[in-house]
Amino acid sequence: VGYKAHKLGGIVDKATGLPLSYAILRVYSVANNQEITHKVADRTGKYYALVANGNYHVVVDRKNPDQSYTPVHVPDEIEIKKGYLKHDFKV
Repeated sequence: VGYKAHKLGGIVDKATGLPLSYAILRVYSVANNQEITHKVADRTGKYYALVANGNYHVVVDRKNPDQSYTPVHVPDEIEIKKGYLKHDFKV
């Protein structure tokens, strides 16, 4: 039996290039605009998300210094073909 590492995606700040720790990644279906799943990034901005094949759009909630969150819409539609989301987002 062999084990493979999970396919991880990342979330970084576009201006500084630093990872966005504990950002929330929300995945919405393009067909009905319903939230499919949400994942919380780790302290290094990495996340792991299993998602059914299809087309989705994403909203990233970045964590502010006062512990609140600010939503940032990712403009591009994402097509999932292999059952997981491993995109690197720059917000």
